[in-house]
Amino acid sequence: MKGLVPLTLISLKTFESNKDIYQQGLSLLYCILANESQPKFNHANARTQALTNGLLEVLGHAKKSYRDTQSIVVTVKALEEVLITDWAY
Repeated sequence: MKGLVPLTLISLKTFESNKDIYQQGLSLLYCILANESQPKFNHANARTQALTNGLLEVLGHAKKSYRDTQSIVVTVKALEEVLITDWAY
């Protein structure tokens, strides 16, 4: 799991202009970072790793470049909600 988050973020940064890759990459990140009832790994560490590797930059690009693509907008909002939960408590 350690290498999956940085690799996904690198891929998103590399293929910024490919909407399909961006959509799939954001969905994958959401699946990794979202809370589960029985987690298989430490979500807080995965989120920290995502932030360290440029998740906010990727989300910013998605908001700017794909604001007319509803599926990407929804996924970005969901990822932002996941990140906010770490600091809400």
